Amino acid sequence: MMDDSTDAYLHVAEFYDLLSQPHWDHIATEMLTKALADVDPSIGPALDMGAGTGQATEVLAEALPDTQVIATEPSPAMRIALTSRVVHNSDLQPRITILPDRAQDVALPDRLCAVVGFGMIGYLDGAARAKLWGRLLDRLRPGAPIVLELMALSTAQQMAPARIARRTIGEQEYDVWMRGEPATPDLMRYASTFTVSRHGRVVRRLQLEQEWYTFGAEQLERETGLPVRKLTNEIIVLTR
Repeated sequence: MMDDSTDAYLHVAEFYDLLSQPHWDHIATEMLTKALADVDPSIGPALDMGAGTGQATEVLAEALPDTQVIATEPSPAMRIALTSRVVHNSDLQPRITILPDRAQDVALPDRLCAVVGFGMIGYLDGAARAKLWGRLLDRLRPGAPIVLELMALSTAQQMAPARIARRTIGEQEYDVWMRGEPATPDLMRYASTFTVSRHGRVVRRLQLEQEWYTFGAEQLERETGLPVRKLTNEIIVLTR
């Protein structure tokens, strides 16, 4: 569990959907729905690891309408948005269980019909991933998928500053810039800058620094022993 004092998203959670919603509107929803098309919901619940504000949780629940969903999110700030999303959807309320644990530590049922992890797997180092795979693989039956979103970079390298999102809400314009640099050969250090402008003047500026372990689909295939299917360059499916 994470308390407010260690929550990296405490001051920037409000910007999360501004950054990621276009991705869900145009790519991620379609790809995740496709990856879940052959899931047998009778096997057991589905797991959404690092659920964030609940974008994947909502798609997962809609794709598997007869399935209970366990949504893990260690960030208290992100869980506020996740809980709000669930509370305002009468279909989701009885089906989504929100837990504050890290994916590799959460209490799991004996069987899972599917596992989803968008925007989270790179936070785990090799030891944490090994622990996660050990717990998940025992609970997945043949045909049950693990759907993961990877970063575009599979090796640590310099990333020049780039604007990755711009949205206008009311009279304010929101911009997100990101740059990155190698911390170690397999670890990136990212710095994101969030600005809010009104009438052409910046009224707020916030920064977030995070670290992300870089690896590709082939490494995950070696770690899990499962075959990889690429839906896009970043979205992959490991199938039991």
